[in-house]
Amino acid sequence: MKHLVLVTFYSKAYLEFFANKRYAEALKQVLPKYEPRVMYHMISKCGKEDHTNADRNVPNGVTWGIFQGKEVVQPTVVDPISFQVWKVSCKDTRPLSVAVRINSC
Repeated sequence: MKHLVLVTFYSKAYLEFFANKRYAEALKQVLPKYEPRVMYHMISKCGKEDHTNADRNVPNGVTWGIFQGKEVVQPTVVDPISFQVWKVSCKDTRPLSVAVRINSC
């Protein structure tokens, strides 16, 4: 006998990409107009430039599932500390690139 499992998934809009410095500067001008609905974090590969409107120490959930009779499971979180590591370990070799993360609140 098969059981019917009721689940609801939630997701925020989420982007993670690399941009050249010119586009990153343009985003820094535009994104504040959408606060507090949008969170962003931009960091240069060397880490010298680091701009965010989010808490630098608190992960932010971007997806999660609610299963009937259970706790929230399988979340996807955006961790500011992991993001700093990701921008260095990626395969992007352009020295002036900026790692950009944008998500809705």
